[in-house]
Amino acid sequence: MIRDKASEVINETLAICKEILLRICAKRKQNESLRLKVYSDLLMRIHNNVYAIFTININDKISTAINLIYRSIAIDLYWLLYFTQINDDKIKDVCDALNATHAKFICTHADYMFKLFSELGKTEETDSKLLLLDRLYDKFKDCLTSNKGEPWAVKKTWVSVKNEDVHSFFKDSQNDNHYLLYIMYRYLSQTEHYAPISVSFAFPDKDIQDKLYLIFNAIIHEEFKLLSEILNNEL
Repeated sequence: MIRDKASEVINETLAICKEILLRICAKRKQNESLRLKVYSDLLMRIHNNVYAIFTININDKISTAINLIYRSIAIDLYWLLYFTQINDDKIKDVCDALNATHAKFICTHADYMFKLFSELGKTEETDSKLLLLDRLYDKFKDCLTSNKGEPWAVKKTWVSVKNEDVHSFFKDSQNDNHYLLYIMYRYLSQTEHYAPISVSFAFPDKDIQDKLYLIFNAIIHEEFKLLSEILNNEL
């Protein structure tokens, strides 16, 4: 019975998500914009994770994996809802900051990437870390002040955006479902980390686990209903 209820809510959520994606796709054909790209990217991530929840036979043996998927859905919903509330200039600043953070990560961890790619046989004996970065240069050039063939220098951005900034947007929200989404994320955030006591940390028993998953599905569904209303006016 619980599985049937879960499937019904998830199916409705997927239908809303697909309908929004179709509208965004049609809009992008008329007028491409960073806002629409961000919406589309996040919606696809969320859709695929919600679909994964739908297809997995949930049981307590894989609860950690399920919890991580739900947590990923929650944070992507955070960001998507957050982007609907800010203007185009702010979206550009936030995306520049997120891209710069990613470029810094690639630059900082290039040694590890080079080692990993070497293990995969994707590098030549004459390759170097700088040559590896050169291969990625075109993808990241808008985030850099350096030229190809030079050590990467990442542009400074005036905006610093972290998950915590988006959390506070929802933690202090007067919208009950936004706050429930925040609680859902926080409740699940520790479950990926092992400790002997954490094996049964998230859910005291399977009955509570099943009922909480139903609540999580309902929270996600309500957020998608709200998104549909917001984007109906925008698109």
